[in-house]
Amino acid sequence: YPFFNLQDLSTTACLYAATDLPISLVNTIHGGAVHAKYPLVNPLTEEYIAPKSLTWSRDGCRFVAGSMRQVSVFDASYDGNRPFLTHKCGDTPTAKRRYGSESGHGPNGIVMALSISPDGTLAAGTALREIGIFANEGSGECETSFSVAEDAGSADQTKGAGITSLAWSPCGAYLLAAERQSDGIHIYDMRNTLQKVAWLSGRN
Repeated sequence: YPFFNLQDLSTTACLYAATDLPISLVNTIHGGAVHAKYPLVNPLTEEYIAPKSLTWSRDGCRFVAGSMRQVSVFDASYDGNRPFLTHKCGDTPTAKRRYGSESGHGPNGIVMALSISPDGTLAAGTALREIGIFANEGSGECETSFSVAEDAGSADQTKGAGITSLAWSPCGAYLLAAERQSDGIHIYDMRNTLQKVAWLSGRN
């Protein structure tokens, strides 16, 4: 929870996702007491979807769950709430790209990492090395998506096996992306050019 404070035990909550169960809001101090449950269900099979990534909105009123080719946004206010918005990604067209006229599909693959910038832009990274950018903390359109994979000439230097962590700079201008089996961190200028501006190597 964004306002987690050990001096106020009503705030010591976190989101928890397990296979074949709803997403749960649990209190980490009071023996894991469950405050609320939020079902994320496949409408075709009625099976629970276990998200691979979770993040809170800045005000703590909503949260975002990432799963296979899907980004779901929940209102955390009420027990039993299902997502009020779901972005189908990958091969399902969802929005226009902000940086050009090409039709955007959102990031393809399992959404393994989520991060919200200081100005409310959601970045979602996948196991297929793609990043999607969503407006309004995920409640807005998918504005663009791109791959962190390099051309063949530099593939060895920046090779990776899927994005596992994303972070924004405090000013919100730069996005950092870390991958599995990678020796570095990609840094992108997100203001208007969407260009990689740095590669920080030496993680190993």
